[in-house]
Amino acid sequence: MCRVVLHAQERQKQALQLHTRRRMQVHNLALSLVWLSIAEGFLRWRVVVVGASEDRTASG
Repeated sequence: MCRVVLHAQERQKQALQLHTRRRMQVHNLALSLVWLSIAEGFLRWRVVVVGASEDRTASG
């Protein structure tokens, strides 16, 4: 009887660890996506600003 309870607790612990690991992976993925979108927005903004300044120097 005692062994069955210990076995169940061990399986529950493993399931919790797996769940925690999966949650961390999802969290890391979300964080990476946020950083990618920030970097993309920054690059777009830089391209627009650099393009506008080049247009100004070309017309001036």
